Amino acid sequence: MKKSYDTSSYLSYNCVTCLRLTRWIINSYFLCLMKILVVVLVKPTLTPLTLLAVLISAPDAPTDDRDVHKELVKKAGELVQIVDKDWRGEYLEDENSYAVYMSNHDVLLTVSRAKFVDFFEHCDEVLKVRCIYMCFNKEKVFKEKFGIPFALRSIGFKMLNPDDCPPSIDKNSYVVMRYRLYI
Repeated sequence: MKKSYDTSSYLSYNCVTCLRLTRWIINSYFLCLMKILVVVLVKPTLTPLTLLAVLISAPDAPTDDRDVHKELVKKAGELVQIVDKDWRGEYLEDENSYAVYMSNHDVLLTVSRAKFVDFFEHCDEVLKVRCIYMCFNKEKVFKEKFGIPFALRSIGFKMLNPDDCPPSIDKNSYVVMRYRLYI
């Protein structure tokens, strides 16, 4: 007696296997292509990958390095405003640093800690600033052991001697704390 085989199930199994193999080959090719793009485009320019994606995908994105830097500084200012609406930020070009001016340094309730971390990471990883200065208005009562100054001291900010204050920050109007990212 002859055995009969169902060829339709055999063919469907082979088609599914073939489709899976084709999908795997296409995915592998795409990943390899992306690695080549990263190595060729990102490594020589030392441009962060997120900026590279913006520059490649958006035709109206700034292409000059200075324009890109201005956009990054603008983004840092927006992040400062998100941390607290009464804060304002300023990039100190001569120092390659960023200063944050705050009017209310006693109230921690309005400050978003998560957004402060976003701002801090932006300054560190994207802007690559040397220092972050937190400037407190001298007209307000300054309590180093309470509020925002105390919180900043706990993460590594140090009180700055007025003589060491950068020239672009008015040392007569502000008490300054500094955090060094790069020496």
